[in-house]
Amino acid sequence: VECTPAPGVLSVGVTTVACSATDAAGNTANGTFDVSVVDTTAPTLTLPSEVTAAASSPAGAAVTWLATATDLVGGDLPVTCDPAPGQFPVGTTPVSCSVTDAAGNAASGTFDVTVELIDDAPPTLSLPTGITAEATGPDGAPVTWTATATDAIDGALTPLCTPVPGTFPLGTTHVSCSATDSAGNTATGSFDVGVVDTTAPTLTLPSDITAVAPGES
Repeated sequence: VECTPAPGVLSVGVTTVACSATDAAGNTANGTFDVSVVDTTAPTLTLPSEVTAAASSPAGAAVTWLATATDLVGGDLPVTCDPAPGQFPVGTTPVSCSVTDAAGNAASGTFDVTVELIDDAPPTLSLPTGITAEATGPDGAPVTWTATATDAIDGALTPLCTPVPGTFPLGTTHVSCSATDSAGNTATGSFDVGVVDTTAPTLTLPSDITAVAPGES
């Protein structure tokens, strides 16, 4: 019996095989049958067991990962994940991924994305470079200033300065400031307050004086 196509590797789908046999007298018999090759095997989905990322701000972190799928028939296939790689909030977010081959066979899986808020950076401290004030009296001069601090996690902070704004004596006073965030990270800085006396005394004199000499002296 001769068949076309011959036994071997057949493609996915239905293939009709035609066969025939001829005897010594030249009598021939013909027949056909179908060979169906089906794909019922789901793709192999490879996902991370878990993804952990560090966030440097309350907004979270940008997270990406590698998710692959291989099918016996279709080869490498694209994987769809929900949510997709991108910005993830602080905390744990479950991610669901799936893949479907051309025959409709599907594979799915899940993993967690954990974003940890790590604050290891001190606040940013903004201080005056230096202050010079004119003395308004023997005690010196009243001096004030603006000192600010900003933290990536906590936002605006209030610096603590020693000495505090108030009356400063003549001369130079060293002011030290610091700001500490909720994670215990501290930023420090300093500046000088100089109180000077460049104002001349106020001189009060009489107007012209005329006197009558009582004698030759």
